[in-house]
Amino acid sequence: MSDGTPENSGLAGGLSGRALIAMSAVCGFLCLAIFTGDLRIALAVILNGIMELSAAIMILVAAGGYGHLAVGRLIPRDAQASLRAITACGAGLSLLAAAVLVAGTFIGGLQNRWLWWLVIIAGAFLAVFQGRKSLHLLRPSGQTDGRSLVWLVLAAAIGIWLAGVMRMPASLGVPEGDAYDILEYHLQVPREYYDAGRITELRHNCYSYYPMGVEMLFLLAMSLRGGPFDGAYLAQVMHGMFGVLAAATLLLGLRKDDDGRARFSAGLLATTPAILYLGWLAMSELAMVFYLAVAAVWLRQWLKTGQIGAAACIGLMAGCACATKYLAILFVAAPLLAVMLPAAILSKKKILGLAFGVVLGCLPAAPWLVRNAALTGNPVFPLATKIFGAGHWSAESAQRWDDGHGPQDKPPVPIPPAWKTPPGNTQLDCFIQNFLSPEKPYLGLLTIILAGLGICAMIASTKETFDPWELCLAGILAVQLVLWIFMTHQMPWRFIVPATVPLSLLAGGVLKKLAGAKLDWFRRKTPDGQSSQPAAQPPGRMLAVAIFMSVALTSAIASYNIMGYSSRGLSSPPLSIRELAEKGWQLQEGKWLLIGDSNVYYFKPGTVYATVFDAQLLDEMIRKGHEPARIVEELRAMGITHIDANWIRIWWMARTYGFPASLSTELFDRSLAGENPGLKILDAMRPFGLEAVDEIPQPARQSPQPETAAAPAASQSASGPTGNDDQRTARPFRYPYNWPMATIYKLAPAANASPVPASRPK
Repeated sequence: MSDGTPENSGLAGGLSGRALIAMSAVCGFLCLAIFTGDLRIALAVILNGIMELSAAIMILVAAGGYGHLAVGRLIPRDAQASLRAITACGAGLSLLAAAVLVAGTFIGGLQNRWLWWLVIIAGAFLAVFQGRKSLHLLRPSGQTDGRSLVWLVLAAAIGIWLAGVMRMPASLGVPEGDAYDILEYHLQVPREYYDAGRITELRHNCYSYYPMGVEMLFLLAMSLRGGPFDGAYLAQVMHGMFGVLAAATLLLGLRKDDDGRARFSAGLLATTPAILYLGWLAMSELAMVFYLAVAAVWLRQWLKTGQIGAAACIGLMAGCACATKYLAILFVAAPLLAVMLPAAILSKKKILGLAFGVVLGCLPAAPWLVRNAALTGNPVFPLATKIFGAGHWSAESAQRWDDGHGPQDKPPVPIPPAWKTPPGNTQLDCFIQNFLSPEKPYLGLLTIILAGLGICAMIASTKETFDPWELCLAGILAVQLVLWIFMTHQMPWRFIVPATVPLSLLAGGVLKKLAGAKLDWFRRKTPDGQSSQPAAQPPGRMLAVAIFMSVALTSAIASYNIMGYSSRGLSSPPLSIRELAEKGWQLQEGKWLLIGDSNVYYFKPGTVYATVFDAQLLDEMIRKGHEPARIVEELRAMGITHIDANWIRIWWMARTYGFPASLSTELFDRSLAGENPGLKILDAMRPFGLEAVDEIPQPARQSPQPETAAAPAASQSASGPTGNDDQRTARPFRYPYNWPMATIYKLAPAANASPVPASRPK
């Protein structure tokens, strides 16, 4: 075949559809069992996964119905039915998220699960009605050929994904810090909206001002399941489904014109460790991957035909991506615009299409921009505070955000005592560690190598074999890498995950070309020295399949190692998150105020907290000059009964982003003096009813040097990372080993408080 893929020949050609389904099911189950480590757990995951997947698929179908109703006329009718359906689904998911935002803001009803099920059921019926004439396309063929063996790889990827997605939120992603983000805002913000019954401003959580196109789907999952914990698994599945849709886009959207690349690229993308890992978590990055994948497929058609409808689909998908995360502006919208501008410069039709696409792309993000402008005066808050204003933030908070998220390493705000700039990695170091290092194989090192070979082949191609789309894919990748290197702080690998789309497409193109190549050095030699075609499959095809399977296997092994590395605890059957949370609430008596900690998803409703960038309640009271007695009185009036001072988190925040001086500076001096952690303001509140009732110890770890009578705990904790640093400068960089992680204080009722007066700490 011209695309270099296997035809109906050999064993694969005689494989029935039922046999392929059975083989795929076995392959997926084996991967699931290996990753869970227990057959009983694997069976439990399947049972729970069926329920969550059924609900997620119903949401996707409903999104397709609403999406086709809204933008169906914009999608070119000559495109493949599968690509039209996926595009409508992507637009519909963004539309559903916007509907949840608008309804939750102006109407409420987030706790009315039957209302939202009615919305989903109506959308699903609408989708079935719209696609009634195309349902025959879903009927599998009786016989399959060798190309269908890619389903074994995709089934393995689904098994690996299910093994992680049915684990409790934040039980994975611990070392990378992703678990903290999940508990701090990806699930916590929707949970607060659900608990309130409506969407309100959350000034204590600046991440609630982000575009939350994915988190609104999490909120929808909570509404459908009847609770913030009951909907947690569905929320994780919904994020993972964006990865499934991305692979489906490459597989189904390119099959008509480039079947070999479609199958290879879909398999490579589906088994990329970053896609599998993020698919286990309730985050938002996979939405960017999906929307870029759809836009990339439409880009191919736009380059060939110049259709305004294709340009409209590209702009719409870019806008939907920007409605899920600000980073999509850098890694989806900007790269697409950068490659489309040169292609449109000489064509009036393409220029008109590009302009229309840009205007259309602004619509999905508009609700979030309008909301932010109304609440803070800054449409992109918390970004660009120097241009549009900082809203309710103080100058210190705005500076802390800017310095903590800029491309340059800057000191914390405010600078802690005796702080010294730590040795940092160069941009080259970060690039190697987060993109090319086998120690962090999230992006798939072998796929990167194949994509690099594809770029080299494109450069060396002749005029007859040159493909402008491949040049655009390379351009998208180049723009992404440049922006990642020069616009992000320490170049986190998670930010560059959208690059998996051009990487997989370029790598898939290499394998497709290899599968169709005539490799004389692989052929058998006749006695006269001439080469002859081997009786089996063509050698190029065999080599391409071997490389493809090797990459998939390597990615699976890397994902297995990542699961073990990032896991908190052993694998277990899907647990009732609500029951576990409520058991924890029995230990969390009363209403709590958290200092330093903001991963509050599992805490009791009404827990008072603030992110490191937002105003801390206790610091605000101190800044206003309130005496300890008045602070205690105000805390009691708010119903607060306990204060959780997370010392290790305060310490870490103070030396990275920065933390209010009134709540962090004196920890440094206390550590040097060999004292226990504490704050003067908390000590001054003791006579009015505040009492330390518990300490949470640090996890067991080896001390850098043994503690002796001659070397008290203070000197032990004073050693820096090497144990020899000057203690006046090393202290901000190592938390004392002999300190607890946190101290729990209890605020006694007013009748039990001591009348002993106390002056305000100085």
